[in-house]
Amino acid sequence: GDMAWPRFGRSCVPYSRKCTFYDVCRSGRMFKEMFTEREPDYVDEAQETAPDGVTVLNVSRLNTFRACPELYRLMYVKNLARSVDEETDPKQLVFGTAIHEALRAWYSGKPNKAGTWKPKLDDDAAIEAARTVFREHPNHDDNADEVHTSGYAELMLKRYFERYRKTDRELTITGVEVPLTAEVHAEPPFFRKG
Repeated sequence: GDMAWPRFGRSCVPYSRKCTFYDVCRSGRMFKEMFTEREPDYVDEAQETAPDGVTVLNVSRLNTFRACPELYRLMYVKNLARSVDEETDPKQLVFGTAIHEALRAWYSGKPNKAGTWKPKLDDDAAIEAARTVFREHPNHDDNADEVHTSGYAELMLKRYFERYRKTDRELTITGVEVPLTAEVHAEPPFFRKG
């Protein structure tokens, strides 16, 4: 039988906002006027270059599936987006880009002959990288919810640095945001038909 509602708890109302597909999951009905198929350019480059029948999984896709398989199905199998906010909310994209750039700066270093390096773990350079992204979008904080502000990004980064500094200084870095590949043989029995 069907699972009880909500199926995946916190995923249905993350950050005190209903999931994009909340009404669909809650009612079990698709409201076609509310959704559109995402543009082909929304698909990431790795997926576009993958052989036919091969699905590329990135961290976002994996985390989406772990949080809610139904959300994964609607977003990545059905390729749907809310008509009113096509694709991803820009303030979330700015926030995510700022975090990625900060971490890229934090883990940067001077490569040795083997092409690897020890990370600098420079907090100031990382925070400045995030601030640069936010400066490129001067009205970002005016329109952002409390979780996607520049101030929250800095707080989140500082806590990350505190937590991982001791262990990550021992890392040998081979690259930052380098795609890794592995073959996974699995059939998705968890998707509803339709």
